[in-house]
Amino acid sequence: MIPDIQRPESDFAIEIGFEPETGFDPARVFKSMGDLIDAFQDMDRQLIRSIDSSIQPILMLEDIEAGSLRTWLRGQLTTVDDDVLRQGDWKKVLGLYLVKAKHIIVRWLDGRTVISSAVEVAELEQELLNAAEETDVRRIPIYRPIGRGQLLNGIQEISTALAHLEQPDSASLITSDGSIEFNLNFRISDEVIEDLSIEERISHQEEMILKVKRPDFLGEAKWEFVYERAIEAKMADREWLQRFQLPGDSIRALVQVDVKYGFDQEVVSTEYRILRVLRVIHRERPEQRLLGE
Repeated sequence: MIPDIQRPESDFAIEIGFEPETGFDPARVFKSMGDLIDAFQDMDRQLIRSIDSSIQPILMLEDIEAGSLRTWLRGQLTTVDDDVLRQGDWKKVLGLYLVKAKHIIVRWLDGRTVISSAVEVAELEQELLNAAEETDVRRIPIYRPIGRGQLLNGIQEISTALAHLEQPDSASLITSDGSIEFNLNFRISDEVIEDLSIEERISHQEEMILKVKRPDFLGEAKWEFVYERAIEAKMADREWLQRFQLPGDSIRALVQVDVKYGFDQEVVSTEYRILRVLRVIHRERPEQRLLGE
């Protein structure tokens, strides 16, 4: 229920309901509230990119009400380049868009415990894109859908924030259109996010020199290497593992590289698999140089 005070339409509230003197972790309510605010702040940054990546959204604390814990927030927007935007009160229009987008996401999650297919996510993406287009704030009407990985990560943040709560706790999003309850039963894993975010896979093999950071001679876990940056790779050369008992500083190896691309053509993940170790490269020790002098 929205209080009698007249609030701007761009305001929204998060309300967490709880029964006094219940629950084993009193801090759960505040943990959930803080994490939900962070999740919505991160989601706003991704949602606004559908319109203009130069706009920076910031959530401002307006009020906190007792009883059930209710936190009122207001979005503020800044930009370093407003030439792409129409004249007028674009800040108000985009503030309403961000509130509407949150409502769309919370409503979409209602009744779901998992995401069954990429088609479901595509429907949500289209609804959010429609909301962005309806703002009509761009001089040139080009709007981009939110990145799928960013959208799913944002949804995961919301789910993780709600995981602090326990029965019979509840949580709601309150806007000028009314109140809608969060689904406390929804969960999504990192693996599902990656699967739903991938549009294309490209694999190739190449020879690499990999500096060994941490080996695993049991062959059950991934080795850690340094190759431009720290990477992990599964050691598939079992014959070499049986012969080689001490770690070398680096290895020259035939590596299979699997690159997964998202729907925005950006790299979602890269996986490495050592197919064959060609040779071990030992780093020359200072004492070895002295012996050779």
